[in-house]
Order: sequence, then structure tokens, then C-alpha cells
Amino acid sequence: MRFHYLSIILSLYILVGCTCQKNIVVAESKPLTSSVSKIEGFLMEPTFDLVSSSSEIAVYSIENSLIEGTTDEYSNKLVFQKKLEKETASNFVNVVLSDASYDWSLYKDQQSSFSPTKQIIVKNTSGQLNLMYDPTTRLLGFINLEGQQILPVIQSFHHILINL
Repeated sequence: MRFHYLSIILSLYILVGCTCQKNIVVAESKPLTSSVSKIEGFLMEPTFDLVSSSSEIAVYSIENSLIEGTTDEYSNKLVFQKKLEKETASNFVNVVLSDASYDWSLYKDQQSSFSPTKQIIVKNTSGQLNLMYDPTTRLLGFINLEGQQILPVIQSFHHILINL
């Protein structure tokens, strides 16, 4: 009788152990999916959230201006172009936050030359982000208090930025 109880307990122990082990294997074999886009990962969450919740977008051109009293020294001068209307701003934000707007294959950690001629200031209630665009190299810089990050843009996004 004792042997009978012992064999039942041992059988239950083995059955439970095998079932738990199967569940562990199934849980480990599930693929991990990420809902974070490339641009969201690149910009990091605070910057991405700032752009996605923007309340105002202003466009400036960057012009070289002769420094007064000199003959060959120049400084950059911001010249206000326009403030984007709500619908245009919303469309622009969608393009900025789309992975398809960037040529990820050309991305480098360090860009050799970056001479922007356009600045786009994106504001919301918690801060602002400066987007600087160099049409010659087709590089877009994201500049905030944490530094600058630069990405190459595709041709269609280049046209959007030029026509702002």
C-alpha cells in the first residue's frame, strides 16, 4: 500500500515537472517583438514625444551676414520665414516621425560636414527641438539640450524641407 501511494506521488511529481518544463520552453521560444520605430529609438523617448506633441512649428532660413566693421568675417543670422499652419505642421510631424523619411543605410555616427541653411523650431509646452537642415548633403540635425543627432534624408523628404 505504501508503495502504491509513493508511486502515485512520484508520478504526479514527474507529470507536474514535465508540464512546467514544457511551458518554460514555449515561453522562451516566443519571438520578442518591439513596437519602437527606428526614429523613436534614434531620438529617444523625450525628444520623440516632444515632436509628436508639438504645438508650434516655425521655419527660419540661416543666412551668412557680414559682421559690422569687418571686411571678411561672417556670422549666421536667422531670418524668420513662416509659422506652419496646424494641418501643415501635423503633416510635417508625421513625415519627421516616419522611418521611411530617412536613408538609414547612409547613417554615420560622425558626419564630416554639416552646414545647415534652414532651421525649424518645434515647440510644445515642455520645451523645444531645433531641426537644422543642410540641403547640399541632405542631412537633418536634431538639436536639443542633450546634443545633436544627424540623419540623412530621402529625396522626397528633401523636397518637403526645401519647400517649407
